[in-house]
Amino acid sequence: MTRPGVQFADIASAPRRFAPTATDTGFMIGFAERGPATTWTLSQSLDEWKANHGARLTYSQLADQAECFFAEGGAKLYTARVVGASPVSAFVDLMGASAVTARVAAKYPGPIYNNITIDVIVVSSTFQIVVKDTSGAISGTPATILETSPFFATVTDAVAWSVGSSYVTVIDNVLGADNPVAVTNVPLTGGTDDNANATQTQYDTALDLFPGSLGPGQVAAPGVSTTAMNTSLSNHAAAKNRFAIFDLPNSTSKATLVTAASAIRSLVNARKGMIVGGYQTIPALVAGAPRTVSRVGTVMGLIARQDIATGNPNLAAAGDQGSSAGDSVFATGLVYTPTAADRAELNLAGVNVAINYYGAIRNYGFVTAADRTLAPNHWQASNVRLDMAIKADALAIGDTYVFRQIDGRGHTAAAFAGELSGMLNRYYQLGALYDDSFSGGAGGPTTAFRVDTGSGVNTPALVASGTLSAAIQVRRSPFAELVQINVRVVSTQEALS
Repeated sequence: MTRPGVQFADIASAPRRFAPTATDTGFMIGFAERGPATTWTLSQSLDEWKANHGARLTYSQLADQAECFFAEGGAKLYTARVVGASPVSAFVDLMGASAVTARVAAKYPGPIYNNITIDVIVVSSTFQIVVKDTSGAISGTPATILETSPFFATVTDAVAWSVGSSYVTVIDNVLGADNPVAVTNVPLTGGTDDNANATQTQYDTALDLFPGSLGPGQVAAPGVSTTAMNTSLSNHAAAKNRFAIFDLPNSTSKATLVTAASAIRSLVNARKGMIVGGYQTIPALVAGAPRTVSRVGTVMGLIARQDIATGNPNLAAAGDQGSSAGDSVFATGLVYTPTAADRAELNLAGVNVAINYYGAIRNYGFVTAADRTLAPNHWQASNVRLDMAIKADALAIGDTYVFRQIDGRGHTAAAFAGELSGMLNRYYQLGALYDDSFSGGAGGPTTAFRVDTGSGVNTPALVASGTLSAAIQVRRSPFAELVQINVRVVSTQEALS
């Protein structure tokens, strides 16, 4: 190979895929206009989210919250669509010469798909299916052809084609053995998401669509503030190594917010998330009054923006670090702006509110739902998110040691400790791990974290059972919740001390 230069080479397999460990990821569930209801969808921009899930629904905040998330700097959002207990995919039955021979159904449930029409074009003994959006509700342009199939010899061929269709599924009807006759602009009908009959069971089904393999991040059900929903979110966060964002009702009453928060704080996994209180206003979709929505998507976006910019999940997305700034200004006002005294009481109750700071809306709290007197190591949300990041990174490192040879000289154990220490040292260099030099101690990374894979941890019995272990200790850096400034005025004749 000539150097310097660029060389191309054919490879036998794709590049290695690493476990997802980025903490900036968002996970949301809720009612959406369109899209699958049995799997998650990843969107990496607002335009992509709209293409995947459509327009705003009057009975859901999901589209608004996705908009807030991306407006504030979020870049990766997984969405799981909630539908009711009995959703229906719009459909039409196609007639053969004397009986129904096939059914064409929308790929996904929901009333939006009632705007699809079907043409069947017959040429000799073959037929073709044309999928159209006559009204423009799906594509944005009336009379749009969404898909055109090849010509089929049999209905079985059409069924096979529809597996890869983006809009329809063809179902064979054995009552009619012949091919369908020609039709034009036959509408699909009957589609519904059955949102009125959705219960916590359906929300839990959507949450379960986010496997742990998608990695850490913030998870929420924007606009849903029931105790059952917050219980499910906290349990999901604990089981999947994520951080829940709990919503509260839209209220300007401090007492109402504190009471709602108390139900969340009593949850077993309350420390696995933070409570967001107080609604905000965002720009109207058309000329008129601004929209009034929860702050959940905004807080998730601020967290994501901070993580992307710094790589440090231990920073609080609050105050100056949690402010809409520059081109990211999106929230236009607050429905509820508590007084300083009320804000302090809400903060102690675990409710994170916002303030209007010279025209910029700032998140002004970053505490978990845990009671700080009962969980003194888990009340700062930044610290709990750091735990999430360390666990995700450690799991990714540990996975590379599965099936490794555990040698008697301790080389494998030492390598394991080295990789874990390197990971923790990165957080130490970011200031996320606290050493004791500020208080006059020796300082350095060894006072901020420790990794032990020695014989005391990897005992002969554990090694014999095929177990490689590591014990990690960390000291997390806190954030300054109260900044105190003392001013001493001296005369012009007095020296400064």
